[in-house]
Amino acid sequence: MPGYITSAPVDGDRVSLRLPQADHQTVLSALETIYGIKVVRDPSLAGIRGTLDLKTGPISREEAMHSLETALRDQLNIILEPADGKVVAKRGPAR
Repeated sequence: MPGYITSAPVDGDRVSLRLPQADHQTVLSALETIYGIKVVRDPSLAGIRGTLDLKTGPISREEAMHSLETALRDQLNIILEPADGKVVAKRGPAR
């Protein structure tokens, strides 16, 4: 089913992620839910199209965050920047 994300707790602080054909809004909402952070969506995201595919085995929450950041950057050209206790998601530099 496209456009959904599942995060399954494995043991303690480890999770498994499954994001088949998830759009950036779904992924950013999942980041907010899983990690309890506020993601501010920069207006530059308005023109981003496409989906992201990511599947991990059991990994730590830190590794999961890194995997999500890398997938957003590499697959959708979205970068995450910390700002005042929040995270700002915006379009990366032209490539």
